Amino acid sequence: MARSFVLGAKLLDCVFQNVVLKALIDSVECYNYVPSNAAVRIIYKGTSSGLPARKLLVDFWAVESDITWKDDCADVVNMAGAEFANDLICALFTLWAKPYTEATQKHKPWMKEPEQYQIKDI
Repeated sequence: MARSFVLGAKLLDCVFQNVVLKALIDSVECYNYVPSNAAVRIIYKGTSSGLPARKLLVDFWAVESDITWKDDCADVVNMAGAEFANDLICALFTLWAKPYTEATQKHKPWMKEPEQYQIKDI
């Protein structure tokens, strides 16, 4: 599907690109399939920044990821590309953004357990 989308982009065929994007969305929703590192690399390499397809990939990863991905995604920069990794980090920051309150201040790990950051004497 990634190669098909890039072909549609090169041909400037919006209808075809939208059909491919719909198929990607259906795959995520029906089969719990999130495009792989290889698919991300293909689309990022074959398209320019700012395209909605790139945002869709980032949104898939940011929203659908969970702790079980930790080991498989340890090296996102090399596996999916630096540009995607940067876009993903921005999306995750947006998802995780919390308003500042006194209550949230107390749950920050550096406030709750500051000793975990101290250098231990050998």
